[in-house]
Formats: sequence, structure tokens, C-alpha cells
Amino acid sequence: MTRKFVFLLIFFFGVPIQLVCAELKLATLEWAPYVYNHSDQGYVAQLVKMAFANSNYEVKLSFFPWARALRVASNGTFAGYFPEYYSEQRSEEFYFSESFPAAPLVLFKRKKDVIEYSNLRDLEPYTIAVVTGYVNTEEFDKATYLKKEKTTSDLQNFKMLMAGRVDLVVADKYVGYYLVKNYLPESLQFIDVIDPPLDRKKLYLCVSKKHPDAVMILQAFNNGLYNMRNNGFLENLTQRFFSQNDIH
Repeated sequence: MTRKFVFLLIFFFGVPIQLVCAELKLATLEWAPYVYNHSDQGYVAQLVKMAFANSNYEVKLSFFPWARALRVASNGTFAGYFPEYYSEQRSEEFYFSESFPAAPLVLFKRKKDVIEYSNLRDLEPYTIAVVTGYVNTEEFDKATYLKKEKTTSDLQNFKMLMAGRVDLVVADKYVGYYLVKNYLPESLQFIDVIDPPLDRKKLYLCVSKKHPDAVMILQAFNNGLYNMRNNGFLENLTQRFFSQNDIH
């Protein structure tokens, strides 16, 4: 039964029937503590599902490596993907939603190493681990003078850092500490974050411009996010998330 038919039944006959949810396929990745494929699926998954529920969409998440998540969303197989940092280049293929909170994007180092910087040129002597396909900052991503070691995951980058194969890792602050705490706990006391952050980021949902309902889907999410801000749910959700993960 389509949603249009349900509305017609209510309009003409006053039938007290529950609206049928439209299924919405979205791509994402394992990026704990923001989103992960178990239990409550994390802060961002909860936020996205609640925002879309406001417009009677039932979100179905599929987890992929990041490069594949981008691919299945860009070709319209999935309606979109999340979470993402804003990128002018990506905006050519995707509509970006209204933003929601995230932790700073930072550089991790081994605590024993003395590394300081005031601009990116100061980082030229060092090898920096990054994940292929991630948006970092425009300046950093365009800095061809930097030595970047590209990998497929944040966890791989932290393993290389502790093995001495790279000097720095670019990562969301909470993602970095979560990964080390849960997968490399013996290394937690040996890592540190360099100030200042590369950027103070916000996160977005991206909707493929190739999807036939792209504009409607984007508007549904933005409306849901607006309502979550007004009713206090977003503040409660983000405060709980930030307080649970801000261990440093």
C-alpha cells in the first residue's frame, strides 16, 4: 500500500489506519563511536533515524568500507550516505543536509615525540597517515608538499603510528581515542593530540543527486533535524554522546 493511497483512504473515508513507512536505504561505515553495526548503532545513526522518522521514513543502513559507501551512494543505488564533512567537490554529486555536531579533527602523535606546528608547512618533515577517500580540510587535502601515507582505515593508521611507521595520524578526536582504547588499550597512555586542531568539524548527511526523490529526502531530514533541535532531543543526544566520549 503506497503512502498516497493511505492518505486517500483517510481523506475520503476517515479510515483510522497507521501510515506505512517508506524504506530509505542509506550507506555508512564502521566509524565508532559515531556509527557502528551493533546495539544502538551509535549517536549519528540514532540521530539520522529519528530525523527521518519525523517524515515517516524507515532507515535501512548498510555498512561498507568508506570508498564503497561513496560509490553506492553516488550512483544512486542508495539514497545517500553519512556521516560526512562538508566538501565543495562532493557537493557536485550530493546535496548536503543541515549540519550536526562532531568532535574536532586533530593530529595524533606518540606522546614521547616532540612535534609542534602553527601551519601545515611545519609538518613537512613528518609522515602523516590518512584514510583514502576521507575529507579532511581543503588546505590539508590539497597540500601536495606533505608526506601522506594512505590506508583503508583509521585503526590501521593507529597501528602504524604505534609501530613507528608514521609520525602522525589525522582523525576525529573521539574516533581516535575510541579505537585506541578499545583495540590498542596498551597504547592509550602513549598517544597524544597536537594543538591546535586541524579543524572544528560539523557532520552532514549526503543525498545523491541521482536519486529521483533526492530533494524530498533532503527536506525530510532537515525538517526532522529542525524538530529535534526545537524539542530538545538533539541537545540531550549530543550531550550524552560528548560526555561519554570526551576522555581527554
